[in-house]
Amino acid sequence: MSGSQDEIPPPPPPPPSSSQTPTLHDEIERISKESKYVSNESKTVDTVSNDAFEVTHELSKRIVELEKDLSKFEAKMQKENENFMASLQLENAHLKQTYKDLFESVQRSKVETNQCDEVKVKDNFDEIETKNIELEYQVASLIKDNDTREVDLQKLV
Repeated sequence: MSGSQDEIPPPPPPPPSSSQTPTLHDEIERISKESKYVSNESKTVDTVSNDAFEVTHELSKRIVELEKDLSKFEAKMQKENENFMASLQLENAHLKQTYKDLFESVQRSKVETNQCDEVKVKDNFDEIETKNIELEYQVASLIKDNDTREVDLQKLV
């Protein structure tokens, strides 16, 4: 709104009272002033209406732009989310395979350790059994030697 349109002239004076009889010239002047006043009011309303329309139109255009920007942003975020989820799924699959391989390796190591332990126990058992047989033979030999000496000792005595 421009400065001259902002100024609203005061309303026209009321018609003269019945004690004063208006002349035709006074009446025309009064009607002319009222007409100007109404015309100015109409221009003010038109100006406000036009300004409101322009503001509404600008706001509508801005809303459409914002909706487009929002739509683009949502699409971008959706794509980034999909890419991130895909990378997480790949990493998850890799980790699962890694832990599966580790688990299997540990299981194989346990089996190999158990097998090694069984072999060692068997070897130790065989060694102990062999030693036991040797000791039994030595004991039998010593007993036989002892018996022989006792016989020899009794002969001497």
